[in-house]
Amino acid sequence: MEVKVTRADKTLPIAEVANLQPGDRLWMHPAFPDNETVHYVLAVAFLQGATNPPPENWFTRAAT
Repeated sequence: MEVKVTRADKTLPIAEVANLQPGDRLWMHPAFPDNETVHYVLAVAFLQGATNPPPENWFTRAAT
């Protein structure tokens, strides 16, 4: 899995970002072998405290 964080037009690998901040954008890319044929669902969440269900526009479907 490759994960990057974009903050104020600067993109860094997730390992170089100590803490996520409001407004940060996450980019995630699965690094599967070329012969991988299984389909996966990846759900990523960073929630703190009580929250209502997230709106539909928080989710993006991507197909390989």
